[in-house]
Amino acid sequence: GYIHQVSAQTDRAHAAYGQAFASQREVVDRHPDVPEYRSALGAILSQQGQLLPADPQSLSAAESLIEQAVAEQSAALKADAENARYRGFLY
Repeated sequence: GYIHQVSAQTDRAHAAYGQAFASQREVVDRHPDVPEYRSALGAILSQQGQLLPADPQSLSAAESLIEQAVAEQSAALKADAENARYRGFLY
């Protein structure tokens, strides 16, 4: 998704992030106590939120994705409080 995003291939980026989200959500559902999996899901959600256009019609969807991303990164950090990468994603 990221390659498509920086290449301004928005439709392809949306599709790639959608597939990544579905796969990672399944992994997290099977292994909710693995912080690395939750952090990866949070990163995908964050990228999806940043990909949406900055217009009033997309604001609510982007806000929801970012809130979900923060929740996943917070859960990862709570499980591994010493992990600087998880903390970095939140600040």
